[in-house]
Amino acid sequence: VTGVQTCALPIFASNGELSIDRATDPAIADTAPSPTVASFAPTSGSAGTSVTLTGTNLSGATAVAFNGTAAAFTVASATQLTATVPAGATSGPLSVATPDGTATSTTSFTVVQAPTVASFAPTSGAVGTSVTVTGTSLAGATAVRFNGTAAAYTVASETQLTATVPAGATSGPLSVTTPGG
Repeated sequence: VTGVQTCALPIFASNGELSIDRATDPAIADTAPSPTVASFAPTSGSAGTSVTLTGTNLSGATAVAFNGTAAAFTVASATQLTATVPAGATSGPLSVATPDGTATSTTSFTVVQAPTVASFAPTSGAVGTSVTVTGTSLAGATAVRFNGTAAAYTVASETQLTATVPAGATSGPLSVTTPGG
């Protein structure tokens, strides 16, 4: 038995054993407190991001999910746990399940997808050459680099941007950085 049980005894009750049968008396309920999710931080991130959830009655957590996708987690205390954004997660509410119920956040976590570079053209060029990069999740680009050297760039869409080969660039990989990775 968990939680506090309260019952009224009939006036004719005497000393002896008290028996409570939940199966036959639906009026008897477990009053153990359900969990709550009050907040979480950060409010966005990509797969692998560590997210701290704050609430109440979290110490018995048995599962954490990002919009229904199960996540690895570690309970720090009754009021805090840390979960890792799983691969395949989508934006939506966070939930924490315990034996006493499931809590769902009132706000959504935003999953930011890491960018991919599918191709770029031309594949070689002198300083000042304009290079068209195609891929996915490029719209939030925060940096473009030619073998580690920062380049000026313009985002055209979610799938395309144009970068200019910078002075000091050498042959090597072209990378795009976004908040998702």
